[in-house]
Amino acid sequence: MLTAMGKPFDAARAESVVRRLQAGGIPVEGLFLLGFPGETRESLADTVAFVERNRKFMANCWASFYQPVPGTVGWQMAVDRGWHGVGARNVNLTYVDPNLTANDIRSAKESIKEMMP
Repeated sequence: MLTAMGKPFDAARAESVVRRLQAGGIPVEGLFLLGFPGETRESLADTVAFVERNRKFMANCWASFYQPVPGTVGWQMAVDRGWHGVGARNVNLTYVDPNLTANDIRSAKESIKEMMP
């Protein structure tokens, strides 16, 4: 999912950096977008597992619902996958990829929320 989002790193690199920063006394906080176009149950589980492995190295983290934003790659990907809605604040779930159910995304968000203080 990181590649699809245009991120220049993978999960292994992110994990390494999180742990090195924390070891160096730099507080780390994370924001995880759930439900990006192309997201699968497996990739959601990978995100939850990443937080589980690294929660003791993060001061805090949040999980937000992905919201398509006009003019972005994600917007176009959502439209190409049949979405014709309007994005909203990420507290509302307005986009659900055809690979998922709304419950899949809400469940992943709740799992992450429960891990953090």
